[in-house]
Amino acid sequence: MIIKKLEKPLYLHQLEALLRRLPYEHQKRVQIQESYNKSMAGYIGEQSLQFPLSYLKEDEYLIFHDLRFSNGAHFFQLDTLVLSTKYFLIIEVKNITGTLYFDLELNQLIRSVDNKEEAFPDPLAQVSYQRIQLGLWLEKLGFTRMPIETLIVIANSRSVIKVSNKTCDLSQKIIHSQIIPVRVNELDKTYSIESLAMNNLHFLAKQMLSKHILLRQNILKRFQIHASELLNGVQCDYCLRLPIERIHGSWLCKFCMKTSKNAHIKALKDYSLLIDMTINNKEGRHFLKVPSEDVVKRLFQTIPLEAEGTNKGRRYKLLFDVLNNF
Repeated sequence: MIIKKLEKPLYLHQLEALLRRLPYEHQKRVQIQESYNKSMAGYIGEQSLQFPLSYLKEDEYLIFHDLRFSNGAHFFQLDTLVLSTKYFLIIEVKNITGTLYFDLELNQLIRSVDNKEEAFPDPLAQVSYQRIQLGLWLEKLGFTRMPIETLIVIANSRSVIKVSNKTCDLSQKIIHSQIIPVRVNELDKTYSIESLAMNNLHFLAKQMLSKHILLRQNILKRFQIHASELLNGVQCDYCLRLPIERIHGSWLCKFCMKTSKNAHIKALKDYSLLIDMTINNKEGRHFLKVPSEDVVKRLFQTIPLEAEGTNKGRRYKLLFDVLNNF
């Protein structure tokens, strides 16, 4: 049973908004595009797990995607977590092409493709850290006896996996995604005794959902970009030009001559992802490039946005989930 489904990470939404709003000639654009490509590859890798995980019996396993918890001073994140009454399984996904060489002496992953080598952080150390952090987190909730297993899943089936120490068998720890059902079946045989009742497992699942902390980054600060460098205005839904004009209650793109009633909603979503999760009328006029205070007020009311404060101190909450439903 999927308890927390896989969704596109907020960071990916932020990168997409930033690429929409950044001039093509901007000096940071290549760097941001590379970050987007890397993050998208990770997301596609996690999507590739959906099919092999569908082979697991719904009444025996609880599946979570993209969990993030705090242990006080630190946060830790899990790509996929599978709970059963016998053991827990952490799955770390790597969507990397080429020949993957796990250097066990220097604790790094080296990818070779097109006669070029590139080093990555050691996934084995990463899942080991996640296992320790999850164990400590569970202890605080009173779950102290559950075995925790880990898997590194290589999402690309064409990637070749090699290890530096041929005497060290990592075939049970590093696998391609299609092997997941086989590995889970092996773990079921290893852990034959139930350590946790199903009702307690569902109680823990509720605790995990309530304690999950969404990662929201200040993306402009991360890339050292000022809001004044962004392109303001409402973007055409069809040809993607901006800004388009507000004429007679609709948005008109004078390049492709298409019209839209709700193109401003996507612009407000961009504002919430890049600048702030609240906005006032003045800020709305500036970002949407609409000079009329009354028009912007009516645009805010079309969604509608939850407001706080009165008169010129009134601010509207740009909740991403709300904007995403329009």
